[in-house]
Amino acid sequence: MEQGFFRSDDGGATWQQSTKDPRVTGNEYFSRVFVDTRNPDILYVAQTSMYRSTDGGKTFEAFAGAPSGDDFHLAWIDRRDPGRMIFGVDQGAIVTVNGGKTWSSWYNQPTGQFYHVSTDNLFPYRVYAAQQDSGTAAVLSRSDYGEILLQDWYSTGGFEYAFISPDPAHPNLVYSGGWYGTVVRRDESTGQIATLFERGKKYRASEMPPLVFSPQDASTLYLGMQFVLKTVDGGQSWREISPDLTGYGEQEEPEKPDPDKPRPPAITALSPSTVRSGVIWAGTRNRLVQLTRDGGKNWQDVSPAGLTEPAEILYVEASRHDPATAYLTVGGRRESTPPSVLRTDDLAEDR
Repeated sequence: MEQGFFRSDDGGATWQQSTKDPRVTGNEYFSRVFVDTRNPDILYVAQTSMYRSTDGGKTFEAFAGAPSGDDFHLAWIDRRDPGRMIFGVDQGAIVTVNGGKTWSSWYNQPTGQFYHVSTDNLFPYRVYAAQQDSGTAAVLSRSDYGEILLQDWYSTGGFEYAFISPDPAHPNLVYSGGWYGTVVRRDESTGQIATLFERGKKYRASEMPPLVFSPQDASTLYLGMQFVLKTVDGGQSWREISPDLTGYGEQEEPEKPDPDKPRPPAITALSPSTVRSGVIWAGTRNRLVQLTRDGGKNWQDVSPAGLTEPAEILYVEASRHDPATAYLTVGGRRESTPPSVLRTDDLAEDR
């Protein structure tokens, strides 16, 4: 827990704090505890490293970490032989058969945590995705060697979790979300990466600011902050085409966020309709869904009823067949909020 690490020896009737070691105190992203299957005084706490205690939680030491992987989440400990363990990290899984003296590499498995997948219009086409703690990846859909090999992969220069949008008209130009709400562009013909947008203090960004091209106009690229931004000149200039769609107001995000206060909301999802020009759906972290039918001149709040904290709009997808239909995915990113999928078929005209 955030207040410290606690232990009970009577099935939870009473508790005592065994340590205040800040490395192992609670965190909504990690905070999992695993106990040795033979010795109850040996335990592991998953954090950015896996920490181990051999004295029932009084003291801890870093037991496993980079280069074996980082951001530890899960552990499996053999019931018959606790020296055989599998740890799950952001990059994959690592295995030991000798109590942690040596570990396998997470490079030995084709595992990765990908967020959003996109493709370009080349032949063979390229597939793009950002992968947790391993950066962006691009790969050819087919190879000259009969199979896709390592030389068919490369990085597009974006952040580890980001939307990647190849330019429909110029497929050698690939736009990606960068660090801290920036937008970067890689020129595949030269390998050069340019920063096209820095949000500064004016704009608020979600963890993965949505970045998507207009289906009808290959020169138009949209970006979600608390406003919807638009560029028609390759990122040389950006224009706001919406008010603050979060309803939060014009407050600046502090340089050092207070961990005890909720982060100011921003747009988490953008989806221009592929079948009706001017229709754009937007979703926000604070559970709002906004709709424009005229390319951003006017916006309407069409949020579904009944959504509460800590849920947020994770993704919006306009139907590729029916201009009146859109889908929402709703849930908590790191909390135990049950996810759900919602659909509207009436362009929200009854709201």
